[in-house]
Amino acid sequence: MAKSAATQAKVQGKTAIEVTTDLSSEGVAEISTALRPLLADVFALYVKTKNFHWHMSGPTSERQRRRKCHSEKHAGRAHC
Repeated sequence: MAKSAATQAKVQGKTAIEVTTDLSSEGVAEISTALRPLLADVFALYVKTKNFHWHMSGPTSERQRRRKCHSEKHAGRAHC
């Protein structure tokens, strides 16, 4: 028999948050299993996007740099 999340947290010395829900424990496990790969994909996409964001080059990125510089001049933070 599987232990509840609260029981597992107590065994590991962590505090668990008790959540009231109408779902059965099997339903929670099924939904969690289905969402886990989706969350992993979203996080991987976030990391890849973040890593490549500032490595752009070409006319579009130059335009963005000038636009940012123009905005900072108006905000009094010009470092261009």
